Formats: sequence, C-alpha cells, structure tokens
Amino acid sequence: VGCIGVTGPGNYSCTQTGSHTVTIIQDDPSGNEGTCSFNLTVQDTIKPTAVCQDITVYLDANGSATIQAADLDNGSWDNCTLQYSASQTAFSCTDVGDNTVILTVSEANNNTDTCWSTVTVMDTISPSFTCSDQQLYIDAGQCYATLVSSGLTLSSNCNVQLHYSISGATTLQDSGTAAGVQLNMGTNTIVYT
Repeated sequence: VGCIGVTGPGNYSCTQTGSHTVTIIQDDPSGNEGTCSFNLTVQDTIKPTAVCQDITVYLDANGSATIQAADLDNGSWDNCTLQYSASQTAFSCTDVGDNTVILTVSEANNNTDTCWSTVTVMDTISPSFTCSDQQLYIDAGQCYATLVSSGLTLSSNCNVQLHYSISGATTLQDSGTAAGVQLNMGTNTIVYT
C-alpha cells in the first residue's frame, strides 16, 4: 500500500491558522484507491514578549512632538510578525517632563503583551520677544502716565510666564505685561524676563 497524494500544505505558517481539511489518497498493488479526510486545526499559542525602552522627545516650534509606537520597542519578539501600538503618541507643552506610555505588541492571531516606557518631553526652544520704546503723556490731573500697551512682541512655542521690573513705577505688579502700570515723569526702564 502506498500513499500517492496528500492535499494541503505540509507545513503551516502564521498566516494559515484555523481549520484545514486534509485528504490522504492511498492505493494498493492492484491500483485501487482509497481516501481519508480529516480536519486539522492550526493554532498560534505563543505569546509575544514586549521589551520597552525609554526615550526623549523635543517639542518643535509649534509646541508639539510625535512618536511612532515602534520607537518604544527595544527588541520585542514573537514567532509571527509583530504590530505595535502605544497609549500615547502625540505630546504638547502640557506633557513636558516624564510621561508613562504603554507599548502593546500584538500579532495577527490575537496574542499580545505590554510593557511601559518613560517618554521624557523636553522644551528647549526659548521664547523670543522684542520691546519698543514709547512716549507717554501725563494722565489728566495726575503726576503719572499710565502705560496702555506693553510695547512687547512675544513669540513662543509654549505658554510663557512673564515677569518684569520697572524703575520709577508708582504702582507695580511682577507678572504678566506691564500694561496698566502708572509711571513717573521722566525715563522709566522696563525689563522683561
């Protein structure tokens, strides 16, 4: 008795999981044939192993940074092709500092694993601003002039905290713009930080 044919592949891969019908055809010395069919279920039960790494990203001129989930991978592996997803891939000024991000590695047969990465978000773009000189006139019936406009042009990728000092001011606050401050007659110097 000899086997003259088998339907179906001899080896199965990650893309061939599920049920397969396999038929075996046999013959005898007289040329008689017989067949036998059975269902073969191929399963992938090997869970991937997620391996993470910590990374640092820098905000751009618009105050944002993005990563790919695979950027967090540090050698994750599986017997089948891996896909990557991350719990967060977009960052902004509110994320400056350390952020915990979960990396999920999965494959087509629904096996998954996770690990945690620290994504450190850095803002290294300094704000820039220019100041302009102004000439003010004394407020009616007063011995001071009120600064109506700060004369400040500011550019920054993230929100800034302005602080200032003024020589010769009669009223003073120390944050925000100096608009609304009352200035004595003469030259007053405003220094913004």
